[in-house]
This record gives sequence, structure tokens and C-alpha cells, in this order.
Amino acid sequence: MLYWTFRLAIYQQHLEAWLNSIKQAAAGLVYLFPMALPALFLLPLLALGILADADTPTNQFGLTLWGFLLLTHSWIVLQKDGILATPNKYYNASLPVSAPQRFIITLLVTLYAAHIFIAGPVLLFLIMALGNTEQLLSQPFTESLHQLFPIAAVSLLAALVIVLALYRRYPLFSLILAPLMLMPAMSVFSTPVLVGSWTVLLITEQILPPVKLRVRWLPAGMLRLFITADIASPNKGMLRLISLLILLICAQVFMQSVAPEASNAAGYLFSFIVGILLASKLIDTLGVKAQYQHYLNTLPVSIPQQTAMAVAYSTLYCIPLLATVAWFATFHLAHWYVLAAIFTATKAGILLNRKYFLVLPCCIALGLWWVM
Repeated sequence: MLYWTFRLAIYQQHLEAWLNSIKQAAAGLVYLFPMALPALFLLPLLALGILADADTPTNQFGLTLWGFLLLTHSWIVLQKDGILATPNKYYNASLPVSAPQRFIITLLVTLYAAHIFIAGPVLLFLIMALGNTEQLLSQPFTESLHQLFPIAAVSLLAALVIVLALYRRYPLFSLILAPLMLMPAMSVFSTPVLVGSWTVLLITEQILPPVKLRVRWLPAGMLRLFITADIASPNKGMLRLISLLILLICAQVFMQSVAPEASNAAGYLFSFIVGILLASKLIDTLGVKAQYQHYLNTLPVSIPQQTAMAVAYSTLYCIPLLATVAWFATFHLAHWYVLAAIFTATKAGILLNRKYFLVLPCCIALGLWWVM
């Protein structure tokens, strides 16, 4: 019991520090969308409603499952140190606790941290199975299997992804690249084939040796500084990519499920958020510039030129992300115009006043809404 209290206290301390850092890093977004963080916890519940329906089209099921697994993996990775008590690992290892007890406590802390993502689908499966026992027993076995398979598969995949997040390397190919490439063809597969193939990919990637890419050439000057900083801290880039993917998945699933008029209006909202998300890369780049300002002052480049290069680099950085947005084929031409306007206005707002940078894109958005 004392060991459980110790592990739980470490997790809660880590969670509190993590939430505070999120609020500080995204203070502007929190002020603009005060319900954004609480609404984030509703996404898994909304996703489970789609995933539990056996009549959900395969394309929509695959997209929703992808978003659910991305969110599950990211949620656990961000709390990994707290769940495994990494900051106190030496003290933790010195405690007279047996290996089975450590395993059970780690399992309980994991369930406590990921209750929405693992307990949610499991409880929903039990409710569907036990609450409709008579109906399931009276109909053919294949029909019962058809109704229960989707939510059972979600439960197993969520458990697998949680284990990978805690103890294995990031499943870059099976969780990001492969679903992204196969997204247009998801409707071709049946739900069992899609789930089975995904499971095999997740396991196979961990068995195979990792592919290491080495950058053999880097440009000179400030560009080398910016690229090296991004390579040294890949977590920020991954967080931006995963946030974009989850946002695009939400946009696609929502816009496919509503009337065309509501879909068009939702497209403007999502393009506004995507524009801010991509343009916010400039904040990181300017932070690197400020960190090495004394070194940059020794270069034959004026401060306005340094700022222009930071803007140019952050824009080039977003080209693959914009290509990802285009690959989803969710936005119409008018949505792209709004995205470009918000992207530009956000960068200008960051340059004018980094603390209140959202004021300018919000004003531009209101102006566009008035015109349209």
C-alpha cells in the first residue's frame, strides 16, 4: 500500500507539472479557447461512439481508429516518466518490493493514467456484451461477432499501443506513415482485415531493427543553426505533426458526417486552427534565434535579415505539413484561402507581439467571416 501511494504521488506530481507546462506554452490558445483542454478529453468518448457501431463505414472507422490510437499513444508518451517513476528510478529500484508487486502497481498506475483510453473501450464492450446477452445468443454467431468485433478490436489495439508507448520505440511507420499512405484505400478493406493488418504492422515494426537516417550535409549559417536545433529536439516537431493529424482526422470525420452547409462552415473553422498551428512554428524558431543571439551578432547579417531568415525557415518547415493537409483532401479552395490568410496573419502577429499574437489572426478571421 505504501508503494502504491509512492508511485501515485510521483505520477500526480508529474501530471501537475506537465499540465502547467502545457498551459504556459499555449497560454494564448487557452485564453482564446478556454474550453479547449476539457474538450480534448471528450474526443476519445466521441471516437468510441463511432468505433463501437458495427455499421460504421470502413473508411470512417479506420480514420477514427487512427485518431484514437494517435491520441492514446501520445497521451501515454507524455506521461511515461510519471507512470514509470523515471525521475526517481534509482530510489524506486532500491525499495524492497518484489517484481510481481512492481508489475501490478505499474499496471494500476497505467490504468489510472489511461482510464479513458483503455477502460472506456473495455467497459463499452462489457456493456454491449452483457447488456444484450439474450439478443446476442438468439441470433447467429457471425452476427454477434460482427457487432462485438469492432469495439473488442479497439480495446486490444489500445492496450497494444499503450505497451508500445511505455516500453518500445515510437512506431513511426505503423502509426503515422502507413495509415497516411493507405488512407485513400481504407474503404477497400473490411474492418477485420484493416484491424489485423494494423496489428501485424505495429508488432513487426518493433521486431525489425530501427532505420537510422543520418544527415550528411547541412547548409551554413543560420539555417544550419535552425535545422540542428530541430534535430536536437524532435519532440516538438512530433507533437506538432501529431496535433495536425488528429485535427485533420477530426475535420474529415466531422465534415463527412454533417450536411454540406455545416461541412463548409466547419471547414473554415478547421482551416483557421490549422493556420495558427502551422504558423506557430515561428515561435520556436525565434526562440532558437534569441538563445544564440550573441553568436548571430558575430555574423555579417543584420537583425532584420536574421528575422527574415527565421520567417523563411519556419515557412519552409511547414511545406511537408501543408502537403499532408492537401493529402487529406478535406479543404476546398475557399478553405485554403482562409488557411493562407490566417497563416500569414499569425506570423505577422508573432513578429509584432509574441504574447498577443492571436489578436491579428482573430481580427482577420472576423473580417473574412463578415465578407463571406
